[in-house]
Amino acid sequence: MRDQIQQFTKNATDNYTETNDRVLDAVVDTNRRVVDFAVKTADQMADRIDQVEQLPELKFDKVPTPAETGARYLEFVERAVELNREYTQRVVDGILEGETVAPVAEKRVAKKAPAKKAAKKAPARKPAAKKAPVAKKAPVAKAATAE
Repeated sequence: MRDQIQQFTKNATDNYTETNDRVLDAVVDTNRRVVDFAVKTADQMADRIDQVEQLPELKFDKVPTPAETGARYLEFVERAVELNREYTQRVVDGILEGETVAPVAEKRVAKKAPAKKAAKKAPARKPAAKKAPVAKKAPVAKAATAE
C-alpha cells in the first residue's frame, strides 16, 4: 500500500513538473515574440521619424480657434432661425389676408400588388387516437409485516 502511495505521489509530481515546464516555455516564447515585435516596430518608427523631419512644416495659423468656431456656429443658427421666422410670418400673413394658395395636385400612383408568395401548407396532422376507457382496479390489500 505504501509503495502505491509513493508511486502515485511520484507520478503526480512528475506530471505537475512537466506541466509547469510547458507553461514556462510557452510564456518565455510569447515574451520573446512580443519583444521582437516591439523592437522591429520601434526601428521602423525611428526610420519614419527621419522622413517626417524632412517634410515641410504645416502652418496652422488659418485654422480657427474653438471660440471662433463656436461663434460661427451660433451665427449660423441665429440666421437659420431668423429665416424660419420670416417664412412662417409670411405664411401666416398670407392666410390672414385671405389669399388662397392653389393646392398642389397629388399624383395618385397605383400601388402594385405585392407578389404572391407560394402558400405554405401546414403539415398534415394525424387525428389523435381515442383512448380506450381504463378499467379501475380493485385496491390491493397490503400484507401485514411481522415485526
